Amino acid sequence: MSAYPTTAMKRSKSVTKDPICGMTVDETTALHAERDGQTFSFRSEHCRKTFLSAPAAAKPEEKPQGITTYTCPMHPEVQQDHPGSCPKCGMALEPMTAAAGPDEGGNAELRDMTRRFWIGAALALPVFLLAMAHMIPPLGRQPWVMGDFSRWTQFALTVPVVCWAGWPFFQRGWRSIVSRHLNRFTLISIGVGAAFVFSAVAMLLPTAFPATMRHEG
Repeated sequence: MSAYPTTAMKRSKSVTKDPICGMTVDETTALHAERDGQTFSFRSEHCRKTFLSAPAAAKPEEKPQGITTYTCPMHPEVQQDHPGSCPKCGMALEPMTAAAGPDEGGNAELRDMTRRFWIGAALALPVFLLAMAHMIPPLGRQPWVMGDFSRWTQFALTVPVVCWAGWPFFQRGWRSIVSRHLNRFTLISIGVGAAFVFSAVAMLLPTAFPATMRHEG
């Protein structure tokens, strides 16, 4: 009685699976093949030949890294394999797993928008001071305050603020119109764009407006 479990245990240890058909096979069979330092046993010569003719599987270290999926916090159904913005609300997509590096997704956009903000603010500050200079008593009487120098300086500084610092807003606003998913970027891009175009036309083509709308002097 005591010898039977020992024999069964030995037999179970010598049984393996055919990697082709999946059936059990005794390791004492004469049908063997080696690959990557490992010996495989086969139930038939056909399975052994099929195994030898198949290309070797890639080693674990040779497998490509998994692709990170990005999604929108507000619209989980939006998913893609690269960073970007949501086509519905315009928000930056975030990685679904923590496997993405710190430089991907929202952090990269945060750095980009921060850089645009500070450069835009540095250019917008002198525009604000020049535009409000006529309200300061000592400066209000100076001819240059309402002259061409002030206007052209404001225009030159405003162009990069709107067209470069605000470019991501226009991109997302246009995308929202094309996809018919109107959102806050639609409002921002239309409002800022209309104000800038109106000011640019008034600056470059003042005669396009009635005389009552032009500044005298």
